[in-house]
Amino acid sequence: MLGHVIPFALIPAGVALVGGIVAAVRSPSPRVRTIIQHFAAGIVAAAAAVELLPDAISKHSPIALAIGFGAGTVALLGIAKVMERFEPEEGEDDHAHLVASEAFAHAVQRGAGPEAMLGAVGVDVLIDGLLLGLAFVAGQKAGILLTIGFSLEMLSLGLATCATCRKYRWSVIKSLASVLGVGLLLVIGAGLAATVLQGLSGPPLGAVLAFGVAALLYLVTEELLVEAHEVRENTVTTAMFFVGFLVLLMVDVLT
Repeated sequence: MLGHVIPFALIPAGVALVGGIVAAVRSPSPRVRTIIQHFAAGIVAAAAAVELLPDAISKHSPIALAIGFGAGTVALLGIAKVMERFEPEEGEDDHAHLVASEAFAHAVQRGAGPEAMLGAVGVDVLIDGLLLGLAFVAGQKAGILLTIGFSLEMLSLGLATCATCRKYRWSVIKSLASVLGVGLLLVIGAGLAATVLQGLSGPPLGAVLAFGVAALLYLVTEELLVEAHEVRENTVTTAMFFVGFLVLLMVDVLT
């Protein structure tokens, strides 16, 4: 299992580095980034709805489903609560929530240091890696579909992280090394989940899958779309969420 998961996990990690290289040369406009984020959110939402949720329901254990989904919700909300300490002071910003890349900039502005915020970004990505490994435990198709969604998410994260590092006078090499380090955390998370959860079946697997669904829904609604909405939207950018959902749905049906 581990030897099968790692090559796929390296794809979004590599895409993050590509995003960092692009940002080092010329950072894309906020409009391009919000299109990527909407499209990625649609793909991740579809992966949760089409692959993980049906598998969780198929275990025929409502109690395990409720426990897993509840635990996933509580865990992600708890992590978000911890992240609040990186938010700007009251009156500095109108946003109630900061995703990792935005909090990175605010932490530097408030003197917390870029290294501290890179740790927060790393936690975010490590969780994504765990979810990717979980998806492969559910089935190869689920893992591949989520790999596509996370690749787009990591592209956006690589762009934002490198651009922010460069803004605060980090060298290109140091900025790209930071992006690479963050990307490798996704590989570590995927490998860890695949190793620990391998062989899981029945209601316990259903609970873990429900946990993953809750975490993916949080990723879509409270991270990808929240950051995407920082840019003034139009019909095209909003439609990209539904395009992403439909594309993955069609891929699933045709394969």
